[in-house]
Amino acid sequence: MRSKIVVTGGAGFIGSYLVEALLDRGFRVVVVDNFSEGRMSNLDGCRGNPRLEIARMDVRDPRITRVLRGTAAVYHLAALVGVQGSLVDPKKVNDVNVDGTLNLLMTSEQNKVDRLVYASSAAVYGFNRNRVQKETMSPSPATPYAISKLTAETYCRFFHENHGLNTVSLRFFNVYGPRQRLSPYSSVITSFVSRIVKRKPPVVFGDGEQTRDFVFVSDVVQALLLSLESERAIGKTINVGTGNFTSINGLARSIIHLLGDKPFSIVRRPARKGDIRHSCADVTLARESLGYRPKVKLNDGLRTTLGLLDREARL
Repeated sequence: MRSKIVVTGGAGFIGSYLVEALLDRGFRVVVVDNFSEGRMSNLDGCRGNPRLEIARMDVRDPRITRVLRGTAAVYHLAALVGVQGSLVDPKKVNDVNVDGTLNLLMTSEQNKVDRLVYASSAAVYGFNRNRVQKETMSPSPATPYAISKLTAETYCRFFHENHGLNTVSLRFFNVYGPRQRLSPYSSVITSFVSRIVKRKPPVVFGDGEQTRDFVFVSDVVQALLLSLESERAIGKTINVGTGNFTSINGLARSIIHLLGDKPFSIVRRPARKGDIRHSCADVTLARESLGYRPKVKLNDGLRTTLGLLDREARL
């Protein structure tokens, strides 16, 4: 295999951990990022590495074909994220998440890239009545963000079946960990911590009995790395989570307990449009096709995350 790998969104939360892991394994890595969401500081730990190159570029830019020359594989993590944000500006989300993916697929084919691994989302399942989601279930995307992710998955499958490009689509569930950015569209973990460390009560939308599968970033990187080598994963769409669900109320209580001494009441607000009731990964296919085994338990991952988020939130 050629040793050059391109990571779009490589300066982002998940992407930066993936870049570090690939460099540790001896690959040449090119980060493609327009830095609208990614941060250069996420790459501070590896920026002196001679095998790292950073290209400030949007995935919709046709010049990306030059970056892909001689590339073995592409990890496509660049995207506009956030369910609520997509409700406000669906066109922008479509432009980046769908048109950007299509541009990358076309240029990957032209440059004879061996494999493209696409970062999709559990949001594609939508308002599924099942507490646990399996890949064989019919998607029912409920927001423009989810629609854009499912459409991009469909393009990946099309290019595999009709153009011979080896693609793997990974549906990430609720990823968390250090470096996760504080923003209006942050994960619930980041949002809770940012308030609690400032001595403000966590805000829960709805009754708090909605459930999520929280997967630590190192387990997601494990799945991404396995996707590079596995022949059984080619052409498939695969869940990446833990197979365990936690209620939002339970999560709030756990974080309050881990962060210390002051008890907090929980602020209740009306449920948000587009929020899914239950989300949990069936990871059977990931286990069978990738050899994936999630390793980090929620409380252990929260302890690791809280150490960094606590300092960031106080700045």
